[in-house]
Amino acid sequence: MVVFFPSSHTELSDILFPTFGQSVLRSPNQSQPPQEGREEPQKLSKSSRRKDMLRSDDTDKGAKRTEHEDRFDRQLRLWGSHGQKFLESTHICALGSGATISEMLKNLVLPNISQFTIIDDATITEEDNGNNFFVSEDDIGKPRGQVVCANLLEMNPWDEKQQFGVRGHFINQSPEKAIAENIDAFKKFDIVVATEIHDKPMLQLSNFCYKHNIAFVLIRIHGLLGYIHWSMKEHCIEETHPSDEDVTDVYLHEDQLRIFPEYAKFVQSFDFKQVAHTHNTHNTHTHTHTRAR
Repeated sequence: MVVFFPSSHTELSDILFPTFGQSVLRSPNQSQPPQEGREEPQKLSKSSRRKDMLRSDDTDKGAKRTEHEDRFDRQLRLWGSHGQKFLESTHICALGSGATISEMLKNLVLPNISQFTIIDDATITEEDNGNNFFVSEDDIGKPRGQVVCANLLEMNPWDEKQQFGVRGHFINQSPEKAIAENIDAFKKFDIVVATEIHDKPMLQLSNFCYKHNIAFVLIRIHGLLGYIHWSMKEHCIEETHPSDEDVTDVYLHEDQLRIFPEYAKFVQSFDFKQVAHTHNTHNTHTHTHTRAR
């Protein structure tokens, strides 16, 4: 699977969490140095990624599984240990703590995101009690972000002995004030998700995150209608998980090319002997892979 986000602000009809919520996977062409306080996940070879991805008795017969492998076995089989490491090195900031943010954070806390920080100064109302699973009637009048943060951490708290789990933080401040007074504080986050900011503060934060290559996600929900705006620099993800024998999801094979003779002719027209690195930059990933094989 190849997912490509253009180098402009893009409207999305759907969002993939926790697939990127991740962790944010940096583009291979990106030369941004690691930011202070962030641990860069170790890059694994294809063979080791494949073995770690399976995590089954077929590849580790007789090996004793760790508590971490047992708890997160389902997702390790989905995106492998390398994807899990990205997720477990991600710090997400949530502006607001309503139902949408709460559910989004739940879907990241359960698979073991590293940290989350909620910035919100709202107090819990009757309306929150009716639409937010992470608050109750007894919580009315309390800081909403604080209650949501505590209830989220109950699902997967940090375990000092096992050295895994989630750390959560709450800042009792309005998102608009946080942006106006100390926008540089957002540099420490990998992803910023907002639901309750508008106009100037939203644009200011979006531009700041774009400049510093921090994924910014704006979510709007109005009853049964909603949209998501994703803002980030060009960002390419290739996650094919091929085995040594089966690479059908990577290439177009000869049998397939016979059905499209015009496309086969087009692919064969590539000249990779051109010295100029810009000569083939207009060719897509699929064209290049098909020609290369």
